[in-house]
Amino acid sequence: MKTCNICKTVVRDDANFCTFCGSKIQTLEELINEKRSELNIKEGDLDCDINNKTNSSQKQDEEKQERDKINFLILVGSLIFLLLITLISFIPNAKDNKDTHKDYEVIQEQIDKNDYQGAYENIDKFLQEHENSKYNEELIKIKEDISDKINDLPKDFNNESDNNYVSLMDEEDKKSIDENILNQLYDATTKLNMDKDRVKLISLTTNSKGEDIFSFSYNGHKFNATYDNNDSLVYIKNSENDKVYENGQVIIDVGSFIVSHEEMINLSKVSKMIVNLVHKEPTISKFPDINENQYDWNIICKDNVITITSNVFYVNDHSVSVRENFKIVLRREGEGYKLLDLIINGVKSREILY
Repeated sequence: MKTCNICKTVVRDDANFCTFCGSKIQTLEELINEKRSELNIKEGDLDCDINNKTNSSQKQDEEKQERDKINFLILVGSLIFLLLITLISFIPNAKDNKDTHKDYEVIQEQIDKNDYQGAYENIDKFLQEHENSKYNEELIKIKEDISDKINDLPKDFNNESDNNYVSLMDEEDKKSIDENILNQLYDATTKLNMDKDRVKLISLTTNSKGEDIFSFSYNGHKFNATYDNNDSLVYIKNSENDKVYENGQVIIDVGSFIVSHEEMINLSKVSKMIVNLVHKEPTISKFPDINENQYDWNIICKDNVITITSNVFYVNDHSVSVRENFKIVLRREGEGYKLLDLIINGVKSREILY
């Protein structure tokens, strides 16, 4: 017995049509083929659907990667932009900080030289130009400390002391000197391992024998070069009257008794500090500039013992400008110095402990 595929009515096995609804009765083979055909269609739809989903997923992944790449580039670009903004804002600040520190050092140098008037004026200028500087509080206090000293200065104190210092030759003075004399001196100082730029020319004079004496200073040490009547350089002597150069030959290595330029600067500061200690406060003192008035200094070093001679103008308790000549003897100890002797106007000072 067979069953109608449409209305499910039971019919005979040899029936081709349903006796109830009239629908064609499919054979078993036809039914199997139909089911197989439906199944193939579904499988095809399934494969297509899977392929579509796979392609869609790949596209989504590609789009996500593209978005991630764009977001990364945006992030990197933002970081670079912020870095540039930071650098641009930092450069002026760095320059300002450098200029501020430079101006501060100028004031400190003036104070070291006891140039209180110049320091006072520069402090006012500094406070106007650098309103938020870390040095302001310190400089305001310094300004208050030196204000009374400036008001008590004798008239023309600075000019009076400056006029007593030995000045260096200027360019006009050098032009008046025979070029041959200058060249011989520079050739000799080169052989003595002196830096030409640090050879400070002082004066050219003639002694009673008709010999030319060329005085110069190097790193705070005095030298005299002697020329014969034919303007030929004969010898050079140091401040101890020892010949260091004669007839084109080096006799003594100047490195054995002179100090470096850097130590010369430091020793001038140490000397000012020591000499000022023996003066009763308040006082204002003025020393020769170690660069511009180098011939007013003489520094010699032997076996780590350094002897410094110079002079100082200071204002005493009666507001009178006084000149003192001093000699300081130091010994190098580690990175510093030990004071061995202080002689002012030929008298050993008792004002400080040795």
